[in-house]
Amino acid sequence: MRPENKTKDIMLRMRNAGVVGTDKLSVPTYVKLSSKADLVIANGAESEPLLHSEKSLLHEKPELIIDGIKIAMEATGAPKAVIAVRSSEKERMRSLYSLLKEEKNIDIFYLEDFYPSGDEPILVYEVTKKLIPEGKTPLDKGIVVEKLLSFAWMYQGYHGKPVTERPISVVGEVQRPQVTWFPIGTLYKDILNFAGGTTVDLKNAVVFDGGPLQGEVVKDLNIGIGKNTSAVMVLPKDHKVSKVKMKNLEEMILQNQGVSGDSSMMEDLCPRYQLGYDIHPSEVIKSLHFPLMMKPSSLRSAYSCNDCSLCEYMGSSTLNESPRLIYNEFKKNLARQEKKVSLKSGEKVNKVRLNYHYNKVSCSHLIKQVQVEKYDSFNRSILPKTNPQKVRVPVTRHKGTPAKPVVVEGQTLKMGDVIAFSPPGELGTTYHASIPGRVSEINDHWVEIIKGRNS
Repeated sequence: MRPENKTKDIMLRMRNAGVVGTDKLSVPTYVKLSSKADLVIANGAESEPLLHSEKSLLHEKPELIIDGIKIAMEATGAPKAVIAVRSSEKERMRSLYSLLKEEKNIDIFYLEDFYPSGDEPILVYEVTKKLIPEGKTPLDKGIVVEKLLSFAWMYQGYHGKPVTERPISVVGEVQRPQVTWFPIGTLYKDILNFAGGTTVDLKNAVVFDGGPLQGEVVKDLNIGIGKNTSAVMVLPKDHKVSKVKMKNLEEMILQNQGVSGDSSMMEDLCPRYQLGYDIHPSEVIKSLHFPLMMKPSSLRSAYSCNDCSLCEYMGSSTLNESPRLIYNEFKKNLARQEKKVSLKSGEKVNKVRLNYHYNKVSCSHLIKQVQVEKYDSFNRSILPKTNPQKVRVPVTRHKGTPAKPVVVEGQTLKMGDVIAFSPPGELGTTYHASIPGRVSEINDHWVEIIKGRNS
């Protein structure tokens, strides 16, 4: 098969298998594999506190990830690949070392133990010393970056196994903290039940999809997890993280009366500012009080914010200042108006600021700063897949056109059957039945499947 035909074949298999990125954006993986590349980076940083799913996968199933990397290298023509992991994980990677001895073109790279070392522009700079200009992606530099789980999915998808499950860290105020395989679409409430329930009354708790810095509040426990759900976390309502994440923009404005001196720390703590990006979180805070003084660069910089939340947790001693909320509002308004702000700064070469290496926030310090260290001690071995009686597989949690259901209520399904896919020719992906059973409900957001007696 010709190289270009081989690439098309791999891309088609990835789309049909529903392989996507495991971060918030969930970009369909075939998009990244469609470009020529010089380097593939397997992102194993997972530096956010309490998240251990992908690190544990690399520890227990390194062969899946290595074989997935080989598929990515074949599709893109990349002659070299790197698995990037935090230096604190060295002791757990012995099985990986033995496998890599047989791989001449795949190396391991140890990252310093700081957050957010897995942010793509930062990761690329740490590994290659190349800078990704604003408005560009690693692909523009001939680099494919994907998280570890996606590489495992690539291998499985290439061999005909669709994405139907993923490992999830269940952490915080739960009876049995754990890392477990869950079918896509498992209800949040069922995940909590599989962990023995919560140690605090749910009326006095907040449930999150994700970790303490980039996680989002789950408002309905009767919906299902997505392919990009890295963790399900429970914290008391009066916890520092809950207070930050439950706050909305209107509340922040009311609480943040007068210009606070706290803002001066925000650039120091902003990783992308230190990397040379034209992002100024302190200026966007001041714009709340003096909107007529807002600079065009403040609006543009919304696209440079990666929601890492460091400025919010550590740049403001009162927790009253949130550039993240303002930037998100900017992006929502621009999207509603179908406007795109020109990233002129993307035309110039970034220059790393002098304090970049000195202002990194260590993971050990961060976990104490966000007050979650007491939740970080548990067995990180991945437990076998659970078997829920019902799933609600979300069909919109990816970048691109929502997937359209192709099943009808009452239809009997085997695990792995296609239940929805995005229109051909449009950016999107495919979803599959994650348990065998019967379709019981279909709407614009999910396909519900109930396991049958004979399943």
